[in-house]
Formats: sequence, structure tokens, C-alpha cells
Amino acid sequence: MSNRWLAALAVLAACGPSRPDRAEIVIEDQVRWQPPSLPLPPPPMQQDDPPPPPPPPQQPKAKPPKACLDGGSLTSFEVGRVLRACFDQDSDGTADRCVRWSLDGRPLAYDPAVDDAQDVTEADEAEEPVTFHSDSQNNDDGRIELEGNAVQICAYERACAKLMPRLGDDLSMTEIYTDAEYHRAAITMPSHDTRRGHVELWDLDRGRVYARLPFRGLMSEIDYTFSIKLGRGALIALASSNIESAVSGAIYGLDGGFRGMLAGGARSLELGEAIETIGQFVILEEQPDKKPYVLHAVDLATGAQGRFSIARADEGAAWIELRKLRPGVVSTVQWGKRLRLDVIDLRARAQRTLWAKGC
Repeated sequence: MSNRWLAALAVLAACGPSRPDRAEIVIEDQVRWQPPSLPLPPPPMQQDDPPPPPPPPQQPKAKPPKACLDGGSLTSFEVGRVLRACFDQDSDGTADRCVRWSLDGRPLAYDPAVDDAQDVTEADEAEEPVTFHSDSQNNDDGRIELEGNAVQICAYERACAKLMPRLGDDLSMTEIYTDAEYHRAAITMPSHDTRRGHVELWDLDRGRVYARLPFRGLMSEIDYTFSIKLGRGALIALASSNIESAVSGAIYGLDGGFRGMLAGGARSLELGEAIETIGQFVILEEQPDKKPYVLHAVDLATGAQGRFSIARADEGAAWIELRKLRPGVVSTVQWGKRLRLDVIDLRARAQRTLWAKGC
């Protein structure tokens, strides 16, 4: 090979890239590689730090309310731009479901914003007391006292009067009633075997008895519980029997005159559900053979009687509820395939029947 060719090769080798040896490459790779960083451990919990709160429990999804009514006790009835009745369905003492009608009695569509209102109540208007009793209820600061065979009645701004009825060996005194002005008193006097009895009327201004009114319509060999309803001009002498589930009532004027038998002498009367309002005594009579119920109203000022017929809602309505809505207005409720609500104004002798969809 010529010298010129060797010189050319030497020049090319000098100009080419230099190649480090293998040991240098390995050292350079070890310097450039870094291990991955590890997460820092959490700081230790201090003794004073409270533990973290637990996660909130899962709340069950509430079931949507039914658009229909499936029972309940009537709590209020409102009359305004619409008619609105509210019911207590869970027996907690407050209304939780309402139903509405237009003024012509047409049911209105279910609206949860209005019909599912909570704590819907309607305050009863206070009524003036008509009578005072010898029991703890309506005793007007204990002005009536019954001790053995004597009765002491302390009227307003008058000396106390002491009455000594003639009981004999077979009578006793159980209840004393007076009017609100303490001018007259009525005393129930049953026999010891509770199978007969009468009511004595006393003139408290003169301090004497002036009439004896027997309990009427009693059956023989039956024990009774005796009570009365005293008004401004009339009195009802009531006898009820738990054995026969019978009630007998006799109506008298406060002059002692007999005015007739309550409900015409009917015995299937719901005395425990009876209502007294604005001087009216209201009681339900249940008829046999699925005939309509009858609501009887007695004016305790005159003794006059009125009656309202209430047809049964349907064969599924097993019972009827009587309730006072406000003074002078009562209602009956029947739950069957549909709700039947009867609203009765005792002053106007008017009756309104409303229907709603049942469940």
C-alpha cells in the first residue's frame, strides 16, 4: 500500500467519533439511575386528637305516600275556598293526611304539598259551662261536696246550702248536678241493687225538693248505671246496661213534666260516644239489618228532639265514628271502599255528605 493511502486512512480515523470503553459506560449508567421515592408515613396520632367520625349511616328510602286514604281519625274540617278534612293515620294525636273537595263536593286531585301537611290541627272554640258536677270534672273549685247522706253546695255570693235527701234503706246518692248559676240541683238516687232509681230536683233558692223523676224503660233483673244530662230547661235521665248493651233515656222538663223517651225508646244507642255541644245532646243509634244509622239530637233547653239519617258507606264499613268539629257542628266518619264523611250543623239542621277514594 502506498504511503499516500496510509496517510488518508490516518486522517479519517482522527476525525471520527471517539468510543468509550465498556467500563466507562457502566459507571455512567450507575450514576444517572435514581431509585423511586417512597410515600412518607402518616404522622403519629396525638393523644388529645379525637378519633375521626364514623361515616353517616345509609338512610332508607322513604316510600312514596299513597294517593288514597286507608283510615284514620278525623282531626279537623276546614271551610274556605275549598273543603278540607285532615286525619290522624298513625294515632300520634296529630294530623298527617288531608283530603280536599271543591265547594260543590267534587273531590280534588291529590297534592302532596297540601295533603301531606304535618301537625294540622284545629282548635276547638271554648264553650261556656252549662252545668257543674260533684265529681272532680267541672266542679268549679269544689263548690259541690258529697259526704255520706248530706250535700253541701256553695253558690256565688250566698251562704252554703246543706241538703239532706231522704234516702231510706235502699237508696244512695251518686251524682249531683247544678246549673251554672246554682239555682237548681239534680241528684241521682239509684237503689242499692242498681236495678231502679230516680232523680230528685231541688230548688236551691228555697232549699227544698220539688220533683222526683224516675228512670224509665228499665228491664227486670238487669243492673244499670245511672246518669243525667242537665240543661237550661230540660233533663235526660239515662240508664245503661253492660250486660244487654242497652241504653234507655227519659226526657223531662225542669218543671218535672215528662217530654218523651230518647230516640223514641230505642235501646241500641252509643252512649260512650255521645256529644254535648251548644246545649244539644247528640247520640248515635245503630239500626239492625244494615239499615241507615240515625243521629239523634235533643235540645236541653226545650227537650225537643231532631234526627238525621246516615246511610252506611258500604258493606265494608264496619263502624262509624262521631266527633265534634266545633261548637254546633258534628261529623260522622265511615271507612269502607270509600270514605264517607257527613258534616251536620245542629243550629241550621243542615247535613252535608262528602266522599273520597279509599285504598
